[in-house]
Amino acid sequence: MSSHKGIKLTLAIALLVSLVVVLGLTFNVGRTAAGNPIRAKLLRKKDDTKRNPSGPELALLRRQIPEKKERTFKARDFKDNPLIVRQVRNLQSDTWHKDLEIEVKNISTKPIYCILAYLQFPDDPVSGNGVSGFTVVYGERKYIDLRRVGDPQDPHLNPGDTYVFTIPEKMKKGLKVQHEKSPNNFNRLELHFGVISFGDGTGFAAEEFRDYRAIKLNPVTNKNHHVSRTSLLKPRSPPQSGCGPCARYVMDPQPYQTCWNYQADRACDTDLATTESWAPCNITIGNFFDCDGDGVKECAHDKIVPSAACPGYGPTPTPTPTASPSPSPSPTPETCPSN
Repeated sequence: MSSHKGIKLTLAIALLVSLVVVLGLTFNVGRTAAGNPIRAKLLRKKDDTKRNPSGPELALLRRQIPEKKERTFKARDFKDNPLIVRQVRNLQSDTWHKDLEIEVKNISTKPIYCILAYLQFPDDPVSGNGVSGFTVVYGERKYIDLRRVGDPQDPHLNPGDTYVFTIPEKMKKGLKVQHEKSPNNFNRLELHFGVISFGDGTGFAAEEFRDYRAIKLNPVTNKNHHVSRTSLLKPRSPPQSGCGPCARYVMDPQPYQTCWNYQADRACDTDLATTESWAPCNITIGNFFDCDGDGVKECAHDKIVPSAACPGYGPTPTPTPTASPSPSPSPTPETCPSN
């Protein structure tokens, strides 16, 4: 009897192995934007491992793939904005953090000598009053001071000219680390223009047209803007009277160095605001970024923004609607001059 039971048990085990033992087979069921295969697993009988997936099996495999949200881009517009975004390239690329290209065009009637813009990630959380993002700059930084008159020998965008912004080299490693940790935090990208200088004493600051032609340009000094590599304190004048809780902020043309990349033994430039008695009342918020590529956003650029708490505040006029930029690929743009 015992022998009979043993035989039945052996047969049952064999049957179970043939019917139930399964293998995790890996199949390529698609490709990412960068061309890398997407892999998923399918459970099958041990003797059925070489057959291509059937229709129902493919449907099962595809259900394993997490839904990938399409990355979006928005350029913040404002009244009389002299720039439009013509095209955004490589937005859906898995390596957007190193190959993103944003092409802007001068649609004004004047040359543009400098652009200070902010690429922001509104879904990426930061502590305190600020946003996740960093600055990109076109032209020579001295023209961030709107009073400065442009030298035709300096780089500038004539009416109709275009320029392609790319991710600064120092930002690429940190962005890659942050994106790999929290990819959904980088599904929305926004571009904000902080300063646009026409090189004639006029331009846009904090999305408002400014005419500073009657204000004398201060003589060039040798003031040292590079603070201690370990200091996070911002050298800044106290708020001017008449601004209440705000201050008369302007962006300083000189970059500061408020944090240090110890891995690469180099400083990270930060764009900070300073104060001038003739400037309008505004506030600043921080655009936080990673300096040393460890995924921690320890540095911050200043961004000047209007606030209802400031005297003289008025809602930003509604811009004229413009067509959205195309994210589709295009030939490599010509190299444009930049600082």
